[in-house]
Amino acid sequence: MTPDQILRAVDYIWAVTGGDDATMARLDDHGMPPTRFLLVDFLDLVVTSAGIVEAAADQAPPAERQDLAAALSSVLVRGMREWAQTAREDPDSPGDFTEASEGIARTIADFLLVSLAGPPGDLEPRLEAFRTVAAAMPRTTD
Repeated sequence: MTPDQILRAVDYIWAVTGGDDATMARLDDHGMPPTRFLLVDFLDLVVTSAGIVEAAADQAPPAERQDLAAALSSVLVRGMREWAQTAREDPDSPGDFTEASEGIARTIADFLLVSLAGPPGDLEPRLEAFRTVAAAMPRTTD
């Protein structure tokens, strides 16, 4: 994922959990990949890098939690990918897959809350860790 895609995913998750419909609509119109697929790519990034992010913050979970998270994470990613691929568009708005995007975003938020260390129920520091990762990534120009 590019830094901008990571930031778009983080911002979308934050908008969904905060009920910010205007930001969600703006980010949905932002481009490729479609939001529901972008979110699944972000979840895959979260799953593969969660230990790295936590270790960098000196908050690595115990080994038994890492094993369980690894086992369940691949199932979660496959399920979310299937949802993104089979999502139905809004019958009143062709090309609108917001319902799937919102559901995937909420699922990612829930996953972050239970799999990354942080204050109970506080999503912001967990998302901020990925903003920090995106900011540190080299930017490319196409």
